Amino acid sequence: MKKILLISTITALLGACKSNAEAEYIPECRSYTTEQTCNDCCKSNGWERGVYWTVGNIGCECVRGK
Repeated sequence: MKKILLISTITALLGACKSNAEAEYIPECRSYTTEQTCNDCCKSNGWERGVYWTVGNIGCECVRGK
């Protein structure tokens, strides 16, 4: 019973780590000022999508994962 619980715990922890998104502000896309242009720039640089943050003048962030 302890082995099953240990395996379940390890599997859950590995799954949690794997689901974390990777995000980065890359210089090529940072200055884009709309969601669409940010998304297009990130995709053309090998990222999954772009997120444009209007709050705090953060700019365009490129994201991979969930």
